[in-house]
Amino acid sequence: MRRLVGRTALGLAALVLVLAAAGCLEGLFAPEIPATGLVVSQPSQMSDETWVVLVSATEMPAAVSGILIDAGGVVTENVDRGSIAASGMSGFIVTAQQFDDASPLGQLVAVHPSAGIADGKLLRFTFAATGTAPRLTLDETRITLSDDQNAVLEEW
Repeated sequence: MRRLVGRTALGLAALVLVLAAAGCLEGLFAPEIPATGLVVSQPSQMSDETWVVLVSATEMPAAVSGILIDAGGVVTENVDRGSIAASGMSGFIVTAQQFDDASPLGQLVAVHPSAGIADGKLLRFTFAATGTAPRLTLDETRITLSDDQNAVLEEW
């Protein structure tokens, strides 16, 4: 019996070492450091055909009141681009958006009618997947953020 317990413990220790080496235990023992700036969630499946991605502001240096995503700023993989629909959150209003299958370039304009927000959800993207592991993210080099005075936020 003692030999069986020893082998089991040795086997579990070996499994932990293999998982740790493979990176499977990352974040299990160390606290996750929260991101700052614009944070784009991983796609999550809402139904058989609908996926969602949330875009949030975290510890921004100033309240965000305007969001401009230039053509090509929404990057997708295994996504039906014609199905992408963006909606504002936390008071944001999407005033213009263009996503279609004919062009890989998507663009969007959203505004907050008052002072804006520095922490919280800004946008919600819904879409249909065309394959496994759909991905929708943002190219930060194609995004312009502004405050309630329409001044561009340079640092975020």
